[in-house]
Amino acid sequence: MSFPTNGPKPRASDATPVNAIDSGKAIAMGYDVLASEYDSQMLAAQWIRERLWQRMDILFPAGSSVLDVTAGTGRDAYHLVQRNIAVVACDISPKMLDLLRERNPLVKTFVADFNRLEIEGQFDGIITTFAGLNTSADLSSFADKAAGLLRTGGILFIHVLNRWPILNIVSQLLNLRWLDAWRTVMSNPRNVNLGGVSVLHYLWSPVSLYRKVFERHFQMGHIEGQGIIRPLNVNRGDRLEVLERRLAPKYPFYSLGVFFSMELSRR
Repeated sequence: MSFPTNGPKPRASDATPVNAIDSGKAIAMGYDVLASEYDSQMLAAQWIRERLWQRMDILFPAGSSVLDVTAGTGRDAYHLVQRNIAVVACDISPKMLDLLRERNPLVKTFVADFNRLEIEGQFDGIITTFAGLNTSADLSSFADKAAGLLRTGGILFIHVLNRWPILNIVSQLLNLRWLDAWRTVMSNPRNVNLGGVSVLHYLWSPVSLYRKVFERHFQMGHIEGQGIIRPLNVNRGDRLEVLERRLAPKYPFYSLGVFFSMELSRR
Protein backbone atom coordinates (compact mmCIF):
# COMPACT_ATOMS: atom_id res chain seq x y z
CA MET A 1 0.00 0.00 0.00
CA SER A 2 2.96 2.34 -0.24
CA PHE A 3 3.20 5.42 -2.36
CA PRO A 4 4.99 5.50 -5.72
CA THR A 5 8.65 6.29 -5.23
CA ASN A 6 8.82 9.03 -7.85
CA GLY A 7 6.65 11.38 -5.76
CA PRO A 8 7.96 14.32 -3.71
CA LYS A 9 10.77 13.32 -1.37
CA PRO A 10 10.31 14.34 2.26
CA ARG A 11 13.10 15.99 4.23
CA ALA A 12 14.76 13.70 6.73
CA SER A 13 13.35 15.83 9.56
CA ASP A 14 9.78 15.26 8.33
CA ALA A 15 9.64 11.62 9.33
CA THR A 16 10.25 9.67 12.51
CA PRO A 17 12.82 6.89 11.85
CA VAL A 18 11.15 3.50 12.02
CA ASN A 19 13.94 2.05 14.14
CA ALA A 20 12.95 4.43 16.95
CA ILE A 21 9.76 2.43 17.56
CA ASP A 22 8.46 -1.05 16.92
CA SER A 23 8.36 -1.72 13.18
CA GLY A 24 4.81 -3.09 13.00
CA LYS A 25 3.44 -0.32 15.21
CA ALA A 26 5.28 2.27 13.10
CA ILE A 27 3.76 1.01 9.86
CA ALA A 28 0.28 0.88 11.41
CA MET A 29 0.72 4.41 12.76
CA GLY A 30 1.80 5.75 9.38
CA TYR A 31 -1.12 4.21 7.53
CA ASP A 32 -3.59 5.30 10.21
CA VAL A 33 -2.45 8.89 9.61
CA LEU A 34 -2.71 8.47 5.82
CA ALA A 35 -6.02 6.62 5.78
CA SER A 36 -8.37 9.53 5.03
CA GLU A 37 -6.19 10.82 2.19
CA TYR A 38 -4.84 7.56 0.82
CA ASP A 39 -7.31 7.03 -2.03
CA SER A 40 -7.00 10.60 -3.32
CA GLN A 41 -3.21 10.46 -3.19
CA MET A 42 -3.21 7.23 -5.20
CA LEU A 43 -5.39 8.54 -8.04
CA ALA A 44 -2.37 9.13 -10.29
CA ALA A 45 -1.64 5.40 -10.16
CA GLN A 46 -5.23 4.33 -10.87
CA TRP A 47 -4.21 3.07 -14.32
CA ILE A 48 -1.89 0.58 -12.61
CA ARG A 49 -4.66 -0.63 -10.32
CA GLU A 50 -6.98 -1.11 -13.29
CA ARG A 51 -4.32 -3.17 -15.03
CA LEU A 52 -4.01 -5.34 -11.92
CA TRP A 53 -7.78 -5.79 -11.89
CA GLN A 54 -7.68 -7.04 -15.47
CA ARG A 55 -5.28 -9.77 -14.40
CA MET A 56 -7.38 -10.60 -11.31
CA ASP A 57 -10.46 -10.94 -13.50
CA ILE A 58 -8.64 -13.63 -15.48
CA LEU A 59 -7.33 -15.43 -12.41
CA PHE A 60 -10.38 -15.39 -10.15
CA PRO A 61 -13.77 -16.30 -11.69
CA ALA A 62 -17.07 -15.56 -9.97
CA GLY A 63 -17.54 -17.78 -6.94
CA SER A 64 -13.85 -17.79 -6.01
CA SER A 65 -12.62 -17.06 -2.49
CA VAL A 66 -9.80 -14.54 -2.06
CA LEU A 67 -7.78 -13.32 0.92
CA ASP A 68 -6.42 -9.76 0.61
CA VAL A 69 -3.54 -9.51 3.08
CA THR A 70 -2.75 -5.79 2.63
CA ALA A 71 -6.26 -4.62 1.90
CA GLY A 72 -5.92 -0.95 2.85
CA THR A 73 -9.08 1.03 2.13
CA GLY A 74 -10.56 -1.84 0.14
CA ARG A 75 -10.30 -0.77 -3.48
CA ASP A 76 -9.28 -4.24 -4.65
CA ALA A 77 -11.75 -5.97 -2.34
CA TYR A 78 -14.59 -3.83 -3.68
CA HIS A 79 -13.68 -4.69 -7.27
CA LEU A 80 -13.67 -8.41 -6.50
CA VAL A 81 -16.89 -8.33 -4.49
CA GLN A 82 -18.60 -6.62 -7.43
CA ARG A 83 -17.70 -9.71 -9.45
CA ASN A 84 -19.31 -12.09 -6.94
CA ILE A 85 -16.04 -13.15 -5.32
CA ALA A 86 -15.95 -13.88 -1.58
CA VAL A 87 -13.25 -11.69 0.01
CA VAL A 88 -11.64 -11.80 3.44
CA ALA A 89 -9.52 -8.69 4.08
CA CYS A 90 -6.82 -7.88 6.59
CA ASP A 91 -4.47 -4.98 7.11
CA ILE A 92 -2.08 -3.71 9.76
CA SER A 93 -3.93 -0.37 9.97
CA PRO A 94 -7.25 -0.31 11.87
CA LYS A 95 -8.23 3.02 10.32
CA MET A 96 -7.66 1.71 6.80
CA LEU A 97 -9.98 -1.18 7.62
CA ASP A 98 -12.61 1.22 8.99
CA LEU A 99 -12.74 2.82 5.54
CA LEU A 100 -12.82 -0.59 3.88
CA ARG A 101 -15.89 -1.58 5.91
CA GLU A 102 -17.65 1.62 4.88
CA ARG A 103 -17.09 0.66 1.24
CA ASN A 104 -17.62 -3.09 1.74
CA PRO A 105 -19.84 -3.68 4.81
CA LEU A 106 -20.24 -7.39 4.07
CA VAL A 107 -16.52 -8.16 3.79
CA LYS A 108 -15.02 -9.99 6.76
CA THR A 109 -12.03 -8.04 8.08
CA PHE A 110 -9.39 -8.43 10.77
CA VAL A 111 -6.33 -6.43 11.81
CA ALA A 112 -3.13 -8.35 11.10
CA ASP A 113 0.49 -8.05 10.03
CA PHE A 114 0.91 -10.22 6.92
CA ASN A 115 4.10 -11.60 8.48
CA ARG A 116 2.03 -13.07 11.32
CA LEU A 117 -1.27 -14.17 9.82
CA GLU A 118 -3.51 -16.00 12.26
CA ILE A 119 -6.30 -17.34 10.10
CA GLU A 120 -7.41 -20.78 9.05
CA GLY A 121 -9.12 -22.05 5.93
CA GLN A 122 -8.44 -22.55 2.25
CA PHE A 123 -8.62 -19.90 -0.45
CA ASP A 124 -8.55 -19.89 -4.24
CA GLY A 125 -6.38 -16.81 -4.22
CA ILE A 126 -4.33 -14.47 -2.04
CA ILE A 127 -3.58 -10.93 -3.21
CA THR A 128 -1.39 -8.07 -2.03
CA THR A 129 -0.96 -4.88 -4.03
CA PHE A 130 0.90 -1.57 -4.02
CA ALA A 131 4.03 -2.54 -2.16
CA GLY A 132 2.66 -3.78 1.14
CA LEU A 133 5.14 -6.67 1.05
CA ASN A 134 8.07 -4.27 0.56
CA THR A 135 7.93 -3.32 4.24
CA SER A 136 9.26 -6.75 5.28
CA ALA A 137 12.93 -7.68 5.23
CA ASP A 138 12.14 -11.41 5.26
CA LEU A 139 9.10 -12.83 3.43
CA SER A 140 9.80 -16.49 4.14
CA SER A 141 7.20 -16.77 6.92
CA PHE A 142 4.62 -15.07 4.70
CA ALA A 143 5.39 -17.47 1.84
CA ASP A 144 4.98 -20.49 4.17
CA LYS A 145 1.68 -19.23 5.57
CA ALA A 146 0.34 -18.27 2.14
CA ALA A 147 1.14 -21.75 0.83
CA GLY A 148 -0.82 -23.28 3.72
CA LEU A 149 -3.84 -21.06 3.08
CA LEU A 150 -4.06 -21.75 -0.66
CA ARG A 151 -5.57 -24.85 -2.19
CA THR A 152 -3.36 -26.76 -4.65
CA GLY A 153 -3.30 -24.69 -7.83
CA GLY A 154 -4.45 -21.57 -5.99
CA ILE A 155 -2.90 -18.25 -7.01
CA LEU A 156 -0.74 -15.89 -4.98
CA PHE A 157 -0.90 -12.49 -6.72
CA ILE A 158 1.74 -10.04 -5.50
CA HIS A 159 2.46 -6.47 -6.57
CA VAL A 160 5.58 -4.77 -5.22
CA LEU A 161 8.08 -2.00 -5.84
CA ASN A 162 10.85 -3.00 -8.22
CA ARG A 163 14.57 -2.91 -7.46
CA TRP A 164 15.53 -1.08 -10.67
CA PRO A 165 12.92 1.56 -11.68
CA ILE A 166 14.53 2.67 -14.93
CA LEU A 167 12.02 5.49 -15.55
CA ASN A 168 12.88 7.08 -12.21
CA ILE A 169 16.62 6.72 -12.78
CA VAL A 170 16.52 8.25 -16.27
CA SER A 171 14.31 11.12 -15.07
CA GLN A 172 16.70 11.89 -12.23
CA LEU A 173 19.69 11.87 -14.59
CA LEU A 174 17.97 14.11 -17.16
CA ASN A 175 17.12 16.59 -14.40
CA LEU A 176 20.74 16.53 -13.17
CA ARG A 177 19.70 14.99 -9.85
CA TRP A 178 22.86 12.92 -9.73
CA LEU A 179 22.70 12.09 -6.04
CA ASP A 180 19.07 10.96 -6.27
CA ALA A 181 19.94 8.73 -9.23
CA TRP A 182 22.89 7.26 -7.33
CA ARG A 183 20.71 6.54 -4.31
CA THR A 184 18.03 4.92 -6.47
CA VAL A 185 20.61 2.62 -8.03
CA MET A 186 22.56 1.79 -4.90
CA SER A 187 20.17 2.06 -1.93
CA ASN A 188 18.35 -1.04 -0.76
CA PRO A 189 16.40 -0.83 1.48
CA ARG A 190 15.06 2.68 0.91
CA ASN A 191 13.17 4.93 3.29
CA VAL A 192 9.58 5.85 2.41
CA ASN A 193 7.63 8.45 4.39
CA LEU A 194 4.33 6.97 5.56
CA GLY A 195 2.30 9.55 7.45
CA GLY A 196 5.39 11.09 9.04
CA VAL A 197 7.02 7.75 9.82
CA SER A 198 10.12 6.77 7.86
CA VAL A 199 9.67 3.11 6.94
CA LEU A 200 12.32 0.96 5.28
CA HIS A 201 11.17 -0.67 2.03
CA TYR A 202 13.09 -3.72 0.84
CA LEU A 203 13.34 -4.09 -2.93
CA TRP A 204 13.68 -7.05 -5.28
CA SER A 205 13.74 -7.94 -8.93
CA PRO A 206 11.09 -10.50 -9.96
CA VAL A 207 13.30 -13.52 -10.57
CA SER A 208 15.43 -13.04 -7.46
CA LEU A 209 12.32 -12.66 -5.28
CA TYR A 210 10.86 -15.85 -6.69
CA ARG A 211 14.03 -17.89 -6.28
CA LYS A 212 14.88 -16.66 -2.79
CA VAL A 213 11.39 -16.71 -1.27
CA PHE A 214 8.61 -18.41 -3.22
CA GLU A 215 10.11 -21.18 -5.36
CA ARG A 216 9.80 -23.84 -2.62
CA HIS A 217 5.99 -23.67 -2.60
CA PHE A 218 5.00 -22.01 -5.86
CA GLN A 219 5.32 -22.28 -9.62
CA MET A 220 6.18 -19.07 -11.44
CA GLY A 221 3.44 -17.75 -13.72
CA HIS A 222 2.80 -14.44 -15.41
CA ILE A 223 4.98 -11.38 -14.63
CA GLU A 224 4.28 -7.78 -15.65
CA GLY A 225 6.06 -4.50 -15.00
CA GLN A 226 4.23 -1.22 -14.46
CA GLY A 227 5.75 2.21 -14.98
CA ILE A 228 8.41 1.02 -17.41
CA ILE A 229 8.05 3.96 -19.80
CA ARG A 230 4.71 5.42 -18.71
CA PRO A 231 4.91 8.01 -15.90
CA LEU A 232 2.65 7.32 -12.94
CA ASN A 233 0.90 10.64 -13.55
CA VAL A 234 -1.98 9.48 -15.74
CA ASN A 235 -2.44 12.91 -17.34
CA ARG A 236 1.03 12.75 -18.87
CA GLY A 237 1.35 9.07 -19.51
CA ASP A 238 -1.77 7.72 -21.20
CA ARG A 239 -0.34 8.17 -24.73
CA LEU A 240 2.38 5.65 -23.87
CA GLU A 241 -0.09 2.98 -22.77
CA VAL A 242 0.03 0.88 -25.95
CA LEU A 243 3.81 0.54 -25.92
CA GLU A 244 3.87 0.11 -22.15
CA ARG A 245 1.47 -2.83 -22.41
CA ARG A 246 3.60 -4.49 -25.08
CA LEU A 247 6.71 -4.23 -22.96
CA ALA A 248 5.08 -5.08 -19.61
CA PRO A 249 5.23 -8.92 -19.79
CA LYS A 250 8.52 -9.18 -21.68
CA TYR A 251 12.00 -9.86 -20.32
CA PRO A 252 13.94 -7.78 -19.31
CA PHE A 253 11.37 -4.97 -19.30
CA TYR A 254 9.21 -6.40 -16.52
CA SER A 255 12.28 -6.01 -14.29
CA LEU A 256 12.61 -2.30 -15.06
CA GLY A 257 9.25 -0.82 -14.00
CA VAL A 258 8.47 1.18 -10.89
CA PHE A 259 6.36 -1.83 -9.84
CA PHE A 260 5.99 -5.42 -10.96
CA SER A 261 3.24 -7.97 -10.40
CA MET A 262 3.81 -11.70 -10.22
CA GLU A 263 1.34 -14.59 -10.34
CA LEU A 264 2.41 -17.72 -8.47
CA SER A 265 0.59 -21.05 -8.51
CA ARG A 266 0.55 -23.21 -5.35
CA ARG A 267 2.33 -26.51 -6.09
